[in-house]
This record gives sequence, structure tokens and C-alpha cells, in this order.
Amino acid sequence: MAANPFEERWWLGTDSPFQLLAACLDLSDALELDDPTSHVSHIAVHQDGSCNGLQHYAALARDVRGAEQVNLLPSDKPQDVYIGVAHLLQDKVNEDLESDDDETRELAELCVDRITRKLVKQTVMTSVYGVTFIGARDQIHRRLEEQENDLALFEKTPPEKIWNMSVYLARHTMACVGDSFRGMSLGAFCALLFGG
Repeated sequence: MAANPFEERWWLGTDSPFQLLAACLDLSDALELDDPTSHVSHIAVHQDGSCNGLQHYAALARDVRGAEQVNLLPSDKPQDVYIGVAHLLQDKVNEDLESDDDETRELAELCVDRITRKLVKQTVMTSVYGVTFIGARDQIHRRLEEQENDLALFEKTPPEKIWNMSVYLARHTMACVGDSFRGMSLGAFCALLFGG
């Protein structure tokens, strides 16, 4: 295929045809050498970060605890900050199940089986970019509505309860992110960045 790509056209039907073609041409060039391992490839290697904004924040703040959660420090297995925050959020909800306040306890009961990685991911990701409480609430509200759409009709939660849950979960989620990244206050972080 690399020798005659327009006769061997199967690569055109792939998801990223020109990336595949480039890789095939590069591999062909390597295999033509006596020592293919001496070939210098210029193919870009795409590497996604682990919540890049929080990686930068943790690195600049020298926040060891935060750095561990976004894979900036060696670990036996990859870390997932979104699952970490979801677990902290579940802990907060579990604490509220014992609350003396009826409204808090009722909200916690409604949230028990709803805490997922997907529920918190967007809020965690945008926290470093200055998401407001209202923005976090709206993000979580959309995830809760998606969960509702997956349920059978007779199990639906009233819309006003979904709204109250989104307020409750947004408050706790933002607190969990703060608990996870403690290396430096936001003010100190800004002073580091802007020399203030």
C-alpha cells in the first residue's frame, strides 16, 4: 500500500485515512533500512493528559497531593482525578445521610446511587478555568437529566428535586475539588502566575 497508495485504496475508508497513510509510509521507509530501528520517525504521537488544567495547577503550585491525582508523579497504576473526586463526593453524601437536617438527608438519599465519574467530570475539568457555582450547577444538572432519561418512566424524579440535587451536588463537588488540590490557595497561585 505504501508503494502505491492510490491503487490500494482501502485506507481511504478508515477513520483517519491520511494519518494511517503517513504511518504506513513511515513504516515502509523504516523497513527498507538494514536496521529499521535506526529510522527516525517524524510521526506525531498523540498523548492526552490527565485533566491538563489541573496538571498545570498542581505543577505550578508544587501540590504533591494534586500531582498524584493527575499522574504527574510515579505510581503503580494510572490515577483518575475524576473517580477520586467522585469518591470524595460519595463520602460527603454518605455523611449527609446521617444529618439532623431533614432536607439535607433527603437530598443525600436521592443522590446515593447517582454519583459517577461522568457526573463530576466536566465540573472537575472546568474548575481550573474558573467555572462558577452556577456553571457547575448547570453542568451537574445536565448530567442528572441524562441519568433521568435512562430510567424507566415510573422511576422519574420530579424536576424540582433534580434542580435541588444539582445545587446540592455542585456545592459538594466544588468542595471536593478544593480538598483534592490543596497545594496553594487560589490567591497565592495567581500571585505566582502574575507576579502579584
